[in-house]
Amino acid sequence: MSKIKITVVRGLTSREIFGDDIPEHLPNSNPDRKCGYHVAGQEYVSVDHGYPEPVNAERRFCHWAFADIQKYLVFMDFENELYGRGKPGYAACTDGTATVVFRLERVK
Repeated sequence: MSKIKITVVRGLTSREIFGDDIPEHLPNSNPDRKCGYHVAGQEYVSVDHGYPEPVNAERRFCHWAFADIQKYLVFMDFENELYGRGKPGYAACTDGTATVVFRLERVK
């Protein structure tokens, strides 16, 4: 059984992503809005690259973010050379208006 700890590193706003040139067609009416699910410091654990369970978070892991990072959990599960053996990896959700960055670490 493998465990991967997922730590929320940072959430980004549209303004941080695009600067002052935020595309008008984006649905984000507030350019300083961050993800409503995740905040920096939250921790989750994925067992056998399954759906992450909260460690110190009050909310469940975002389903959309899980779909985005699951492939990286599989890479880490099989100690793929993508990140280098024993080193943490980083992945982000693909929400282009309020992206969240995650740190992924194998837990023994």
